[in-house]
Amino acid sequence: MKPLIAIAAAGIAVLTLAGCGSEKEPARSPEEQASVAKQEVAKLEPPQPGQYRQTVEFTKFEVPGMSKEGAAQFKTMMANVPPRTYCLTQAEADKGYKDMLDSLPGDSQCSYSRFDVSGGTLNAQLECKDKSGAKAMATMVGTVSPQGSEVNLDMEQSMPGMGERMAKMSMHMKTTRLGDCES
Repeated sequence: MKPLIAIAAAGIAVLTLAGCGSEKEPARSPEEQASVAKQEVAKLEPPQPGQYRQTVEFTKFEVPGMSKEGAAQFKTMMANVPPRTYCLTQAEADKGYKDMLDSLPGDSQCSYSRFDVSGGTLNAQLECKDKSGAKAMATMVGTVSPQGSEVNLDMEQSMPGMGERMAKMSMHMKTTRLGDCES
């Protein structure tokens, strides 16, 4: 489950600054993928500095072999995650989404297989593998503006020994600018 949680954390990190499926693009080298993603990120209008509130709602959590009680316990724990409020400084806002591509899980080999931005709409797919053989895929679809974001993040992960069974998690993340930062 580690890559799945790491992707969720990366997804949240990506959207902290903010903020469909299309046909699969031709295979690109990691360098070409990074270049395309950087070009797409540059299309996003940077966030305004200020006070933000971020809410995360887990909408799906399925792990093959996990007991119903265990899944219910996780869902209850995630349902009680309070909204997060933070101040985005002018210096952080000036970076725009530059750090977005650098927030990928460190011990996994991750790359974007799709990263499209058009008119404030984000449509991205991230694929990761780790040393254990686990594979994970995350899809982020939503809107990003200088005032916040609203994105659905869907993740699937296979792990060694699971065969074709996949662990699945979905969340809805919303980030809203509340006004200027409190002094």
